[in-house]
Amino acid sequence: MGSNIFEIKTLNVRSLTTSDLKLCRKKLTTFLEDQPSIAIFQETNQNHSGLIQLQRQFRYELGGYQVLLHNHRLIQKRSMLILVHRTCPLALSSTEAIDNDCLKLSMAYENTSFAIFCCYAPSDGRNTDFLHTVRRAQLDSTETHSAIVGDLNCTLDPTMDRTGYLQDHHWQCRAVISE
Repeated sequence: MGSNIFEIKTLNVRSLTTSDLKLCRKKLTTFLEDQPSIAIFQETNQNHSGLIQLQRQFRYELGGYQVLLHNHRLIQKRSMLILVHRTCPLALSSTEAIDNDCLKLSMAYENTSFAIFCCYAPSDGRNTDFLHTVRRAQLDSTETHSAIVGDLNCTLDPTMDRTGYLQDHHWQCRAVISE
């Protein structure tokens, strides 16, 4: 892609509501200060009407982004907000809900296609079904390139990632990811 490099940032914000405008603005401005090409906020606790309110309250902060909401159908807290910056070299062509915790972005740059799977995996380290579902969707995708990004809720390095943890509940998910 030459010099058209892009950056994807993910953050678990633990609520991005307008009930505390000062805190919400701080989260948005801090995370978006370097204007990432794609920003993925997990655990936003948003629905469609909340998204409209966010866009109204933060017109300046969100003005340069195409804003997508992936509602978790059962647990609103687990919804994801995906922002695609207007300068992103990849053009968004479509989205597809893989499940409650994953949204596929189909994107293109010139004659090359990309599938970006934005994930907020269940926190149960023994739940490998989610990872298998996303991986199957990745293998079935017709795009030239693909990536799985977001919060996989899994420690990949049991020594480095588990500082302070008493148990390792992620060994099954880590095995699936390592495959």
